[in-house]
Amino acid sequence: MKIKIPEVVKKAVKDWLKNHPVIILLGIGFFVSTVAGIIRNYEFLGDRVHRLLVFGLLIEWNKQTVQLKWWLSLILLVMACLFVYAVVFWIRSELFRSEYKEDIQKQGEVANKTLQGMMEAVARIKTYLFPRNRWPAVRVVSMRYQIFISNNFDAQVICEFAIKALRDPLHFWEFEVWVEPEADPAFLLDCLEFKVRDATGHPQTYLPCMESERRKKVMIYFLPQVESAEADPRTLSISYRWPRMFGRLDKRGQEYWQWYQVSDENAQSLKFEFYLEPGAGRALKCECVTPERPKESLQESTISRGSARWPGWIYEVPDAAPGEIRGLTDHQEALTRTRRTAPIQFLFAGHCLLP
Repeated sequence: MKIKIPEVVKKAVKDWLKNHPVIILLGIGFFVSTVAGIIRNYEFLGDRVHRLLVFGLLIEWNKQTVQLKWWLSLILLVMACLFVYAVVFWIRSELFRSEYKEDIQKQGEVANKTLQGMMEAVARIKTYLFPRNRWPAVRVVSMRYQIFISNNFDAQVICEFAIKALRDPLHFWEFEVWVEPEADPAFLLDCLEFKVRDATGHPQTYLPCMESERRKKVMIYFLPQVESAEADPRTLSISYRWPRMFGRLDKRGQEYWQWYQVSDENAQSLKFEFYLEPGAGRALKCECVTPERPKESLQESTISRGSARWPGWIYEVPDAAPGEIRGLTDHQEALTRTRRTAPIQFLFAGHCLLP
């Protein structure tokens, strides 16, 4: 009679063997040590087994029969039941675990589909209410970008915008985040500790309108809307932390950074700040390569973070007119043996679009 093992059981066993290599190795080690212990104590164990059989077996030499005493039969029966119960319990637990994983995967697919549908709806509403030819006139009064690069090339980004509506009310503001392929992927904005706050530190309402592993867009809603009659600009503070955001700088020694901003009038001030965590023998050196802008400045600087002073650079343009900002930054790593530096080029660029 041929016994056929169900495919579900086969799959559960294969998944368990694949997902528990450490337990398998520990089991093999325990088995080997047990066998070695039996071999070392062969005589002792043999003696105990012999005594168990002598006291547990009832041998009738005249009839040439061997019978188990009741207590030995009970011990063997209990051991057999425990073994069968353990096997059945293990199979059931693996089946439940496999079903649970499938349910979680299906729920994840449904949640992702729901999220994609919500983002498409947000994008359609934005396009319907404000097509490109009727986009509300807006002025970026000032902008400040702070980028803190850690020694493992993670980056914390803090952006501050001061925004004014020029004619029509401004209902929302689009903000985009993207990184190079060398950066670690991020499934959701919450993975980046993404936060949007107003000037008083209170959270602002936003909805994602595009989600991919290395590129994200959000619609930040002004509640209440920004009126053109408001004397003071509305302030937004956006922060996030992207793992290995500057991974290309680590692997290739060169990073291309871009910044796009739409504004219908000149900005009073645009400021970019890059800082590198101290203590790893590394340094950043920036240099502008585009035609010089009036009153622009690029200078070394430091900033306090905790108990350390982070060195970096600040590039600032007052009364920023339409155009492109580019810079060349050397990323240098100190060689302790030769006491020299090996420059690695790091391309820094920003684009300011002011129609």
